[in-house]
Amino acid sequence: MIRTLFFTISICLLTIFNTQSKAQSWDEIIKAVASDRAADDLFGYSVSISGDYAIVGAHHNDKDASGGNTLTNSDASYIFEKGESGNWLEKQKIVASDRTANDWFGAQVSVSGDYAIVGAYGNDTDASGENTLDNAGAAYIFCKFPIVTASADDTIVCEGENVTLTASGDADSYTWDNSVNDGVAFTPPVGTTTYTVTGTNLTGCYAIDTIDIKVNLTYSFIETQTICDGEAYNWHGQDLDTSGTYYDNQTTVNGCDSIYKLTLTVNPTPSNFIITGLTSVSESQFEIYYVPINTDLTYSWNTENGNVISYPSDNSAQIQWGSLGTGYIYVMSTNQFGCSSDTAKLEINIVSTDTNNINNNDDINIYPNPAKGKVFVKCADDFVMEIYNLSGKKLITSEKNRN
Repeated sequence: MIRTLFFTISICLLTIFNTQSKAQSWDEIIKAVASDRAADDLFGYSVSISGDYAIVGAHHNDKDASGGNTLTNSDASYIFEKGESGNWLEKQKIVASDRTANDWFGAQVSVSGDYAIVGAYGNDTDASGENTLDNAGAAYIFCKFPIVTASADDTIVCEGENVTLTASGDADSYTWDNSVNDGVAFTPPVGTTTYTVTGTNLTGCYAIDTIDIKVNLTYSFIETQTICDGEAYNWHGQDLDTSGTYYDNQTTVNGCDSIYKLTLTVNPTPSNFIITGLTSVSESQFEIYYVPINTDLTYSWNTENGNVISYPSDNSAQIQWGSLGTGYIYVMSTNQFGCSSDTAKLEINIVSTDTNNINNNDDINIYPNPAKGKVFVKCADDFVMEIYNLSGKKLITSEKNRN
């Protein structure tokens, strides 16, 4: 009899009324039914309302929250919420986490604030789902979780850029992990990081949301180059010939800057110089040639129609000259920076030491030859005579002579 009376009262409470103060009358606002209503569910067997929330028990519902997994008389309850327009809408179907047949979950219900409680007087197990006792009964407490949404001003940024994370919803407070403060800019690390925000209401119920922030690398390239004065270094399309620090920015495929830095040093080159020594020598003659003394320089000697025999000092070379004709000396200096001077060049006149060349000439007669004293020269035509010693040194240049 008590059971029947409770059923009758509950059914009556299923229809929600509104009172008009002047007329002192109650008007029906809505008739609520289950979204998955089925025969013999006994939806409305128990009801409770508090503020903008109502809970309705379905004493004989056999389905789970998704409408499947039939268990006879496992039962269910339905949460309704009053919207901004005043309409009551079904928000959620709730069932026991460990539902079994004949639990009678929803035979008694109550809602207050953010909490709801549902009785299941036919449940047989303890809180851990063990220690079975027939019809020992249980009650389930539910909490209304706040709505929490995580957002960011930008989810893909470049290394070194700031991001601001913001939480929204109906929670009373929000807490981020990774030492992030809501609404405060920070610099995230390179890579993809998941940030979690927890929204909590005043009753202690909470919900979480996550957001991924991807940080792409910003590349930095540092280059150091050294050139010699008079040279140019081509860098990113520029011909640079002055010491200094240069920068250039490029953009990666991810839209991030790549910073290039060049430190360029222009070292001095040695001053140009001359080679000193005899410029007229005999065939096969040995002669020493000189360049300026400079301990900061090294010299590289090369010859044409002659051979470098030795280096008597850092600034000299002994050369043996070749056959009759012209010879050349080439010398280049290099300093401690590896910079080189222009190549110095000296032209050498190589004369013959063969006396037969003269005696065999019908136009010239020298006698006596060989001689230890005076020498007479006769020529068919007028001539100017130059006399050199064996080292190639000019000894005499005569006036114009007549036969």
